[in-house]
Amino acid sequence: MPAKIKNILSNLSYPYGVFGLFGMITYPLYYFLWSLIPGYGYDNFYMRLVAVLLCTALFLEKYWPKVCRNYLIHFWYVAITYCLPFFFTFILFNSQFNFPSILNTFIVIVLSIFLLRKKQLLLSLAIGGTLGWLAYYLTSSIPISHNVNYWSIIFSYATVIVFGMIFAYRHDQVYEDRIKLLKHFSGNLAHELRTPLGTIALQTSAIKKNLSEIISGFDIAKKENLIDTNMSPTQVVMIPNSLSAIEKETKNASMFIDNLLVNFDNISAKSSLTPCSMKKCINNAIENYPFTDEQRSWVRNEAKQDFLFLGNESIMLHIFLNLIKNSIFHLCESNKSKCFIKIKTSTEKKYNTLIFEDNGSGIEKKSLKRIFEHFYTNRLHGTGIGLSFCKEAVKAFDGEISCKSEYGKYTIFIIKFPVVEANEQ
Repeated sequence: MPAKIKNILSNLSYPYGVFGLFGMITYPLYYFLWSLIPGYGYDNFYMRLVAVLLCTALFLEKYWPKVCRNYLIHFWYVAITYCLPFFFTFILFNSQFNFPSILNTFIVIVLSIFLLRKKQLLLSLAIGGTLGWLAYYLTSSIPISHNVNYWSIIFSYATVIVFGMIFAYRHDQVYEDRIKLLKHFSGNLAHELRTPLGTIALQTSAIKKNLSEIISGFDIAKKENLIDTNMSPTQVVMIPNSLSAIEKETKNASMFIDNLLVNFDNISAKSSLTPCSMKKCINNAIENYPFTDEQRSWVRNEAKQDFLFLGNESIMLHIFLNLIKNSIFHLCESNKSKCFIKIKTSTEKKYNTLIFEDNGSGIEKKSLKRIFEHFYTNRLHGTGIGLSFCKEAVKAFDGEISCKSEYGKYTIFIIKFPVVEANEQ
C-alpha cells in the first residue's frame, strides 16, 4: 500500500482530492478501531471531527467558488498541518509516548515527506508540532512521563526527516533534470528542422507555380521529338499530385514542430492571456489541420454558441490540433464505416463548456486515469506530451479538462472555462 500511495502522490503537485478522501475514511475509521482495542491510549473525537471536515473540504475543492479557489493552496497547508503534525503531536503527548502513538507519528512524518516540499515540510512539522505540544500543555491535566527516553525518539524522528528529504530531493532533481534535458534537446532539434522544411516548402511552391508551363513545354518537346523519354502520360499527371503530397507532409511536419515548441514554452504566463473567441479558435483549427478529404468529412462543427475565454489563440490552436490528431488515430484504429468528430459548445452562468467527441476505438480504463500524465503513452511511436500539454494549457487558462471514454465506442473531452467578466474583456 505505501508504494501505491507514493506512486499516486508523485504524479500530483497538490493531491487535494486524494488526501481529502484518505482523511475522510481513516480518521473516523481508526477512532472506532482504537476504541475496540483496550489500552490503546488517548484519543479525541472532536479533533478527529475537525480533521474530517477539513479533509471533506479538500475532497470537494473542484466545487469551490472561484473566489475561494484563490486561497486553496493556503487552506491546503493549514489542513495538512492540522491533520498530520498538530493532531498526532497532541495525541503523542496525551498518550504518554506509548508505542502506537510513536508509530503513528513515524507514519505521519513519512506521509508529510511525500506530500510536501522541503521548506513547506519543515515549516509544517515545526509549526504543527509546536502547536500540538502547546495545546497539550494548555489543555491537558496528564503530566509528561519521565520514564521515556525522549532524546532517542527525537533522534529517530530527525533521522527519518533528514533521509526522507534527501531521497525526495534526489527523486525531484532527477525528474527535473530529465525534463530540462528533453526541453533543450527537443527545442534545438525542432529549430534545426524548421530551416530545411521551410526550404522544401518554398521550393515546392515555386515548382508548382510554374508546373503547367513545364509540362506544356515537355509535351511540345516530346511531340517534336526533341527529347527521348520513356515517361508515360500517367507519370506526368502524377507530378502535381506528388508535389501536393510533399506540401501536405511538410505542413504536417511544420505543425508538429510548432506544437513541440509551444509545449516547451511558458504557457502559464498570465500576462499573455487575452479574451479569445472559442468559435474563431475552432474554425482556425479545422482550417489548419492537414486532413485528408475523407478525414475532413468526419468533422462536424456543431458549435452554435460562441463564448470568450481568457487565453491565447496560438496555444488554443495547438490544444485543438492535439485533440484532432488523437481522434483521427483512434478513428483509423477502429476501422468503423461511419466515423465522426463532433465539436460542441455550451454556455452557463459560471462556466462555458467545449465538448470534443469522437466515435473511435476509445481508451481502456487502465489508461484513462493516466492520459494527462507527462510522457505517458501506450502507442508504439507516441511521445506522451500531447494531452499533458493540453491539461497544463487549460489549467493556465483557469479551466478544467476531463475525459470520458468507453473502450471500442467513444471518447469525449470536456473543457470548462470560467465566464469572462465584463471588466476582463
